[in-house]
Amino acid sequence: MLALLNLLAILASGLAGPPPDRGPWLAIRPAEFVTVEIHPDGGWRVLDRGPAEPADDRAEQAMSGLLGGAPTPPKAELPTARPDTVRFVLKPTARGMMLLVSNGYGRRLEYRGVLRRQAEGRPEPSSVCPVLGRLQGIEDWPYPFAELDVGAFQLVEETRQPMVCR
Repeated sequence: MLALLNLLAILASGLAGPPPDRGPWLAIRPAEFVTVEIHPDGGWRVLDRGPAEPADDRAEQAMSGLLGGAPTPPKAELPTARPDTVRFVLKPTARGMMLLVSNGYGRRLEYRGVLRRQAEGRPEPSSVCPVLGRLQGIEDWPYPFAELDVGAFQLVEETRQPMVCR
């Protein structure tokens, strides 16, 4: 009987799945998307992660028009975050790297970024900008790197104060 209870406990622990990701940094690698849920205390949990999708290529094309690239295709269907989630997509580009951030919350997303030029390299702080509620933001770097870590998430009410990239 005790062996059966131990077996059931082991099986139940496997069904519960891994604990939520609440560490200080969320690692994003090139050509990858990550969808997260942000908790009021700044913690987060990964809901979905995988290779960047074809819709992310359309977003990159549309955003590159803003940076002086090819014209934006009319009515391009861009990927958005589900309500109450944030979706990050890190894409290699001809110039370097591009981060697309879709904020599905009704509040402004503020966060910090740290990049690693090499997989086991020294972390380097990077400037990132807030993303308004229910909108998309873009970050652009003129060089490639191996990983971007984001964290220190805060969802803040919109104010008339200017947004500050930090």
